[in-house]
Amino acid sequence: MNGTRRSTTGTFGTVPAKSAHKTLGRSAAPTAAEPLTFAAADLAPPPGVGPPDNLLLGGAAPTSTQGRDLTLTLPYPASSEPEAGDTVELVIDNVDLPGTAVVFDDTGADITFTLFDADHAVAGKHTLNYHIKFITGGSNEEFGPPGQSFIVDYDPPGFPDLSDIEFDFATEDGLTPENLDGNGDLPAHVFGYAGLAVDDRIILIIDGDESTTASIVDHIPLPGDPIRVVYPKVMIDALSDGTHEFTYRAEDRAGNTSEPAAPTTMTSLIKGFIDDLVAPTVEQSAAPLVDDAVARSDGGVTVAIPAHAKLGSTYTAVIYWGSKESDRFAIPAGAQDPVTSRVIPYGIVYDEWNAVSAGNDQAVAVDVWYEIFLNDIRAGESPKVSVDVNLYLAGGTDPDPVTPVHESLVAPTVKSSGGGSDNLIPIEDFDKDGTVVIPFLTSATPSAAAFVAGDIITVQYGIVTLFTYTVTPADITNAVDIPIVLRKEDIAAAGTGTISATYSITHAIAGGDGSGTNISLSPAQAVAVFSAGELPGNGATLDAATWSNAGGKTTVGPIEARTGVDIEIPGYANKKKGDFITVSLVMFPRFVHTDGDTAVDPPRTATRSYTVQDTDASPTMPSKLTFTYDQLMYFGQTPLTMHAHIDYKVRGFETAVDVGSNMLYLRVDCRGEEP
Repeated sequence: MNGTRRSTTGTFGTVPAKSAHKTLGRSAAPTAAEPLTFAAADLAPPPGVGPPDNLLLGGAAPTSTQGRDLTLTLPYPASSEPEAGDTVELVIDNVDLPGTAVVFDDTGADITFTLFDADHAVAGKHTLNYHIKFITGGSNEEFGPPGQSFIVDYDPPGFPDLSDIEFDFATEDGLTPENLDGNGDLPAHVFGYAGLAVDDRIILIIDGDESTTASIVDHIPLPGDPIRVVYPKVMIDALSDGTHEFTYRAEDRAGNTSEPAAPTTMTSLIKGFIDDLVAPTVEQSAAPLVDDAVARSDGGVTVAIPAHAKLGSTYTAVIYWGSKESDRFAIPAGAQDPVTSRVIPYGIVYDEWNAVSAGNDQAVAVDVWYEIFLNDIRAGESPKVSVDVNLYLAGGTDPDPVTPVHESLVAPTVKSSGGGSDNLIPIEDFDKDGTVVIPFLTSATPSAAAFVAGDIITVQYGIVTLFTYTVTPADITNAVDIPIVLRKEDIAAAGTGTISATYSITHAIAGGDGSGTNISLSPAQAVAVFSAGELPGNGATLDAATWSNAGGKTTVGPIEARTGVDIEIPGYANKKKGDFITVSLVMFPRFVHTDGDTAVDPPRTATRSYTVQDTDASPTMPSKLTFTYDQLMYFGQTPLTMHAHIDYKVRGFETAVDVGSNMLYLRVDCRGEEP
């Protein structure tokens, strides 16, 4: 290393306060021609570019010059014509070193100097010369040629430690053949270190084994730029699959060697990587187009991974459908082909199609492929297969495409022949034709036509599929709801109760061979349907109630009312648990009923209700309700003799129709004292 470093040893560079040394600076003094030379064994190799620089050898003993006295040689300076008794001494950093002085003799031999260890202990570049003092003294002197120097560097590069080795990929993803260059080498880089210098040698290391070749630093990179190095192919080929430590050390031109950098741990998958995986098969790809029906089969589209000789139960996989990926799953053992498969859910298939088509009638090409992993490291990627998808549905964008129903379509409306409430077919209309109305507009904001000319509408009413209707250009021009006849035969075939009415729209879609269609399904409409044959008492007027605890009496007085009057509802046809019975009582004047009677004023009424239970849910079982004393007795009010009109109605369980009864006339006597 050539950079200046601090040292705790050495004395030159500071002139003592009372120095007897003579300093340079006398420009008039003659100059000798001969340069000083170090012993070749004490010098580092010369720089790769530029002249030799007398870099002293560092590193380890015994070759290091650190702590040793060195020998410098001066060829006999014949041009200076030295005489016996003249002296010559070394000058370092413009300071004479009298301790190095040598006296000339008459032999004409080269001069040998001793450079003491303390005089080459401080790191950095130092000027070097010699000073000839002639015996005549005074200013009679000469100096060696200017520009001589030497460099001291005993510090290891990167002190106190080196930066980490880095790679052009995430090391947690492991080392695979994809990370190697065209020669099979592994590129890496180092973002510098303290004392970085041209001609430094970077030695790469894996698991403590050093590369036999070194990377030579040939320039100092700009800040932020790395030094590029490569782990040679021979080292990579020797790696087993598993975890390895990658590091390096640096050695400068002076021979100083760093400790290895902190290792980067990485899992190698060079041998377990599979680079010839077979493209996946898409179960539905034999069709010219993945349409809505295909994409919904089995809950989505099935993608299979073909067998491969190296692919086994130690691997896991991820399947990609466009930009979406599946959860990672294990490859099962066995020799089956395909080795395994996964269903890509309809929602993912739809999202990828919609991201490109924006919900328009357009076939979209989607890439499908898979990756495999070994020990959580990516171990291969298959070729991609392209699949055309068109999930366009009549009715525009489906707010919730995962469900079978297109929520933007509006449910149909069913009208009975009598024109009463929508979605209700009463008893009197059960045997008459009705109408199913298909809404022209969607419920989207803004609303739009639910279909286009050529679309086919099919109505489903309960278990009955009605005829289909092809939308005409006139329908689109008129922009009104489309009525479809609901035949009385279809009403009867579907039965009574709550009947579901829906419709579907079949639309010819773009893409493929032109024969594809997608079907939109509307939300269901619940239609309440009634027929006399299934109502309580078959819809006929029910038998009158009875006073079940009369005990032979015909009139309710204070005594009878005190214990309550039990009203018994006779059994009736189609009676079942959950039927709701409502009993009404209205008071009229006098004991005897006469047609045209008017109820007492102010009104005296009472109501009781009851829900049929398991214990009385039989056509032969009666049900019972009780009117209380307060509901029957009206003391101090006229009239005191009355008769009650008592009738009831039954709403059959899960029906919306009340069936009424005949009237019970019950005598009520409020005369006398309160008991």
